[in-house]
Amino acid sequence: MRKLASLIVVMLFLTLAVGAASAQGDPPLVPGPNDTGLYTTVNAAEHADDGRSHVFEYATFGGSLDEDATNTAIVRTAPGFYPGAYNVVTRNENEIFVYYGVYGEVEGATGPAVARLDADTLEEVWNTQLAVYENETAWNYPGVVGMHGNGTLIVVSGNTAAVIDPDTGDIINQVDLPQDDPALGSYNGFVTTSDGTLFTKALFRNCDAEGSVALGRCQDTDATQTLLALDPVTLEIIDQVELPDYSVGRVPAAVHDGVDYVYMPGNDLVYRYRWEDQSLTLDEEWGFVQVTEEGDAGAVAPNVIGNWVFVGVNTLSSKPMPVYAISAQDSSQRYVIQPFADISTRFSFAVAHSAFDPVSGLLITADTGTGYIAGTRFDPESGFEVVWQEEQITSVFMQLIGTPEERVMVTSELTNFPAGPRTPLTTLSAANEQVVFRDAATGRELARTENLPRMTQGSNISPGFGGRVYFIGVDGVLYEITVVSD
Repeated sequence: MRKLASLIVVMLFLTLAVGAASAQGDPPLVPGPNDTGLYTTVNAAEHADDGRSHVFEYATFGGSLDEDATNTAIVRTAPGFYPGAYNVVTRNENEIFVYYGVYGEVEGATGPAVARLDADTLEEVWNTQLAVYENETAWNYPGVVGMHGNGTLIVVSGNTAAVIDPDTGDIINQVDLPQDDPALGSYNGFVTTSDGTLFTKALFRNCDAEGSVALGRCQDTDATQTLLALDPVTLEIIDQVELPDYSVGRVPAAVHDGVDYVYMPGNDLVYRYRWEDQSLTLDEEWGFVQVTEEGDAGAVAPNVIGNWVFVGVNTLSSKPMPVYAISAQDSSQRYVIQPFADISTRFSFAVAHSAFDPVSGLLITADTGTGYIAGTRFDPESGFEVVWQEEQITSVFMQLIGTPEERVMVTSELTNFPAGPRTPLTTLSAANEQVVFRDAATGRELARTENLPRMTQGSNISPGFGGRVYFIGVDGVLYEITVVSD
């Protein structure tokens, strides 16, 4: 505790103002700790914030959105080896933190590890392994690393949670998370509420398939899940509740009328818990919102932004994917749209959930099976309207960077598929991937890289300082991408 307190005090006095780093200019940003759940920086969390909007408000785009501009994507590689990576976070502008080793199906991924890299040279400063997992003793599946508001790195992965000193890589605290059978469960990340408390839950498998393969092949949806509330310093369990509907997707959190809520993306239902007085209480008044129909495969993790909850549904059939908007104030108030209803498909499914820009009201959704991305405008008074559609197959999360007036979407496009008919399996077995930048308002392509080794499915292209984004391929190489305008 004394070490942690000293660390926070030092960082409070040593944080530096970051100047403009692109043609657009950064919004004012002074990186530093605060009394909320997430550090003040470009990228403290995998999906930007606790509601999972994917809007990285301090991340910039180095290219131009002008119609006649020519943008070029420049790629630089780090010398290190980071197999099975999931996400990258930032603190100060001269450093990044890479969370890797957590897709058990990837060669060389032996368990959760975090490496700090110099953002200018991409050389490694320190590397800390938190656990070494054998398939017989643990399910090695991605959790997450985040930069907590108290100035420490938090990792939840597999059956462990840890607090890491970002200066040295030293493990300040580490605990085993409760599991009936550690070989069958894996905690898939965490979210924080406004007081900094951590919330996490485990997924379960009932076979020995590794990593993300087990998620599709043998997920045990009959297993009993528990939502844990953890102290961000001691990692002690503050409260825990048994979940009434199995939850696959990652957990978002939001504040409504001064009260923290933790939302659960159930297989068929969306529901939530109030977090008050260090206690979790099921919000029975808001209730259980049914979002699936007979034959649907299950709900995707929601985004909770402002007073609305957005959630898509995988159908794994020719039925187009529906996307719901549910009022956080009154769950009976709902809208639904099928952004790809006019596009024929044999199997509709999304690996990653949507991104939502609260400034423009634009919800961006990808249907991996259909092979399209769509931008839909949401109006709380009238519902959804499709603004644009672009043909692009992606299996990673979509990130939004740039100013509110010139928002840019960053995601990937899978390329070089196996020969033969396209199926969900062959779609996710592409050999290569390209990083693509689009004007979020129109879908117009702004820039793209050449072919890179594909990423692991459901992972993140992570924004950094100075217009940089980070892409880590299945080859374990970290690629830094920046866009410049000629």
